[in-house]
Amino acid sequence: MKKTFFAAVLALTAVAATAQTTAFATYDYDRANKGQGWQSQHEAAVGVQLPTNIGTFEASVLGRQLATRTRDDNVGFELGYTNGVKLGAINVDGRITYGRLNQVDLRNRAYKGNSSFVSYGVEASTALTPTVGAFAGFRLRDGINGNTPEQHRYTVGLDVRVSKELAVRAGVAHSREAGVVYNGLTTAVSYSF
Repeated sequence: MKKTFFAAVLALTAVAATAQTTAFATYDYDRANKGQGWQSQHEAAVGVQLPTNIGTFEASVLGRQLATRTRDDNVGFELGYTNGVKLGAINVDGRITYGRLNQVDLRNRAYKGNSSFVSYGVEASTALTPTVGAFAGFRLRDGINGNTPEQHRYTVGLDVRVSKELAVRAGVAHSREAGVVYNGLTTAVSYSF
């Protein structure tokens, strides 16, 4: 049993050592008109993706802010796994993540609680030209401990390969969270090395 376990670890290590690691940064902005006022959400992540022969693993630092007349600031992390198939010219990827956000009062530097969530997503993408592609995706984020409301988020947009290593993404988003409908933008930049 030990030999099998160590052989598996060595095989994964060998794949990880030869695979192209990708560093990424994402930023999403959503805004909603709510009765007489408005509210917006900002979410940013910085992380790394490691492809293996059994799928792609990722880890990121996550920040989220809900802004109305006051601000609700959250910082934490997200761990994910992605795997997919190619259907003709279309790539279809499924993704599952686990994350935890700590709510903090940045003005008073006080800890106010935490929330954990899982998210499930699917995305379809295809190349339009050698450097430009299109994508459409759906994500369901659900709170584990009740402090994170369920969120349904739809995105559509373009991916642009600037160079062999550098890619950027921009698109529009539509989401619903805690009964509030948001419209916004999704952006990302990634660098493979």
